[in-house]
Amino acid sequence: MEDEILESGFSRQDIVRLITQSLRGLGYHKSACLLEEESHVKLLAPAVLEFREAVLEGRWDDAVARIPALGINALDATDAVKLLILEHKFLELVDDRNFADALACLRRDMATLGPHGEDRTRRLASFLMCTEDGDLRKRCGWGSTGDAAEARATARRRLLDGLQELIPPSVLIPENRLETLLLQAMAAQAGTAPAARGGGGEKRPRWNLLEDSAPRHHEVPSHTHGVLDAHADEVWHVQFSHSGAFLASASKDGLAIIWSVARYADDGQGHAGVGSRGSSGSSPCSSEAEDSSEDVAQRSDVRVGRGGDGGGSARRGGDVVHVLAGHSEAVTCVAWSPDDTRLLSSSNDKTLRLWSPRSGQCSRVFARHGDAVTACAWLPDSEHFVSGGLDKCIFLWSTSGALLQSWQGLRVNDLAINRKGTRMLATCAEKRIRLYRLQQHLGRPKLTLADEQSIAESEPVTSACLSRDSRHVLMNTAAGEVQLWDLEEGTLVHRYRGQRQSRFVIRSAFGGHDEDYVVSGSEDSQVYIWSRSEGTLLEVLPGHSGTVNAVAWNPMHPSMFASASDDHTLRIWGPKTAQHGGPRRARGNGAAGYDGTGITESTINIQLRQ
Repeated sequence: MEDEILESGFSRQDIVRLITQSLRGLGYHKSACLLEEESHVKLLAPAVLEFREAVLEGRWDDAVARIPALGINALDATDAVKLLILEHKFLELVDDRNFADALACLRRDMATLGPHGEDRTRRLASFLMCTEDGDLRKRCGWGSTGDAAEARATARRRLLDGLQELIPPSVLIPENRLETLLLQAMAAQAGTAPAARGGGGEKRPRWNLLEDSAPRHHEVPSHTHGVLDAHADEVWHVQFSHSGAFLASASKDGLAIIWSVARYADDGQGHAGVGSRGSSGSSPCSSEAEDSSEDVAQRSDVRVGRGGDGGGSARRGGDVVHVLAGHSEAVTCVAWSPDDTRLLSSSNDKTLRLWSPRSGQCSRVFARHGDAVTACAWLPDSEHFVSGGLDKCIFLWSTSGALLQSWQGLRVNDLAINRKGTRMLATCAEKRIRLYRLQQHLGRPKLTLADEQSIAESEPVTSACLSRDSRHVLMNTAAGEVQLWDLEEGTLVHRYRGQRQSRFVIRSAFGGHDEDYVVSGSEDSQVYIWSRSEGTLLEVLPGHSGTVNAVAWNPMHPSMFASASDDHTLRIWGPKTAQHGGPRRARGNGAAGYDGTGITESTINIQLRQ
């Protein structure tokens, strides 16, 4: 039957095939058959249908025999399809403990597929050591517990998804293609990142297909709502508490400061929060009298923590909650524990300090690094964390002070841990990011270095920020661009260009209701905001008078973010409102005597801030 091109430019056959696939996916098999019969358009050719069924049913020899019917022109792609099928055949044979046939598959079938087959067989041979039930499923990510048949069926569907990238879509239509197109269309209208289908039980937004979705770019925070200037030197790092009520900053002046941002989350009419998602519990910085964050924000007499030796008091501007003094050199990083009950700070003085956000006092000092500590990150239990520095060491700590594990390799620029606490990401003094597996061993976490993965980059990577679902990572590079990578696929998704970075470490972040935006500092003293899904530059925000080193988006108020700069200030940004009458200024007199010397040594050809 000759295909017809509709006025819209779409192929009639393509539309019919998509509708047929969707009907089958929704369970309307009779309707799908009637549509095929009336239109004379088959969803799949008989040979392709047999190939698909052979893969899903695990009839591997039948699947291999039907590869020529798939219309793959490139020989390399044909071999790649065959290799993936045989690899899965081998893994299922090992899972069945049929080691003789598994070994024959390696030697007889896979080794004949050229260099790629030889490389793959050497790697797969290690799976022959999986002698216990569930070992292989665990290593392959099929699931070591639960229904083995269900895990195997899920793995076959994933295999089919992988094969579809090598097979022309006109031959084998990708699964749920119509739904994917609808998601892309709605996300494009709304200016958001396309939502993934299902998975993980995570609640997805409810799209209305019967009306257009308005773009939300008008919600981009583009106006300064407050200027925080209690620091006496460059501000290098900033992070919101998970409750969204407080902000911590790290500075070259040797201080970390905790700020209240409650009044900046007010819409000018006394309503709580700019797009507030609500509170996550009691304030971590409340006094023993359980002051509200608004009360704390208005106090003029706040505690100045001094290394756990007892604190004095100082007159501070309205937003300063605690000034954390104790480091003898520049503070490089701050990190809130997941439950907001602790705050870590790292420093050029080779130490980390553990602070109580409630009292402002230091409860412990960690002093095992041999050079500046550049990064720290918490595990989900709020009892363990990792640190890294210029001494080429990564340490795994307990808040009790115990050093649980150490590793020496490359100079560390940044560290991040996913929400489940199963993977650690490190950016080091080289053109790549490295991922390590974290596991529980004898009731405590253990870093498994043998399972290291890496993603190569063309330029040195200075910082990294994980998405909420931990699938994607933002990376700032010395080339002056921000990159978005898919960690599961190991692929580059977007490049965000415009900001400047060549000498210093600049940090970026995800932001917005559904992490719709990407925001980054820049050496030209401005803040840059892009659409995450489209990669288009939405805003370039002036205001700072020095390099913008770091940005952080409020996790509970999606229309608020903060920026930190060499001009000694932080800025709180929000959307323009009718009541907005210019930035509020929160002042402090700073703390004398902490003018640390910094470090002049270069890190991955990026000057470490002095």
